[in-house]
Order: sequence, then structure tokens, then C-alpha cells
Amino acid sequence: MLTCTLGPLAKCSPRELVRVKVANATEWAIVGATDPGLRPLVFLTGKNAPYVLNVFDDLRELGTYPVAKYGTNYEFVHDPKGPCQIGEGKLHQTAGSLVLFEDGDWHLIVNTAQGGGLRWFELGSGKLMGERGAHKIAFGKWRLSMEGVKHEPPEATLFSHG
Repeated sequence: MLTCTLGPLAKCSPRELVRVKVANATEWAIVGATDPGLRPLVFLTGKNAPYVLNVFDDLRELGTYPVAKYGTNYEFVHDPKGPCQIGEGKLHQTAGSLVLFEDGDWHLIVNTAQGGGLRWFELGSGKLMGERGAHKIAFGKWRLSMEGVKHEPPEATLFSHG
């Protein structure tokens, strides 16, 4: 069964999938790992998604901000029949691309909230970083699935990209 709890954003763990109220909508986001001066919140839905917002400076205000918390038992699933590029190419510079590196690490390329470029969100750790220079393959189409959603198959798609 799918677990959902309500709690403050400041108490969320890295990689936790959340629903966040933004203006008059609720958007899906993933809480990133904290670094000095950085508490990334990666929005997966909404205008200009996916994009990252640094909520570190606003954490005092957002500390009691309630979010719906869904945990970390989700999975990004690439579509092997969708667009992909091995090595280099446009998908490697496109927000929303899901990238697999030779070492097995998966990254999601995201826009910065200020529109100043792209960042790479490492899905296993929740760390935000710059582009890595290694052997990689980028996929332009993927879905986010979570076990426990009362639909068939046992892993139900929450939403798709591409």
C-alpha cells in the first residue's frame, strides 16, 4: 500500500518524493541532499520542469511548510524505444533527460530556477552537481513509478516525461 504522510519540508530526507503546494497547484518534487548553503528541491512537474530550487535561504520560513511525503521507494524507468543518444548530443544538454553513466549512476538533467543553466541531479544520492565527463547514454523519455499505487501493474506510473 502506498504510504503518504504530512510533515514539514525541513524534516524531509534526501531523495524523498513530495507533493508541494506552489501557488494554486500541487507539484511533484524530490528533496535533494544538503550541502553548505544548498538545500535543493527538484521539481518534476509544473512550469519549466524539471528544475531545481535552492530552498536553503528560505528553510527557516519553509521549515514548517507542510508537504505530502511519499518516501524514497520510487523508480525512474527509461523508455528504451524513446529517443536516446550514446556519448554526446543534444539530449545530454536538455533538461528532462535521464542519463546513465558507465558506473551505473543515474542522473536527471534539470534547469536552474533562475534559468542560468543546467544541473545534474544524481538519483541515488540526491546530490546536485555539474555535468560529469564519462561514458554515458541519455534517454529523452521516462516515467516515475511507485509501488503500492492501487492500479495494475503493481508498480504504477505517477507521471511521464517526454
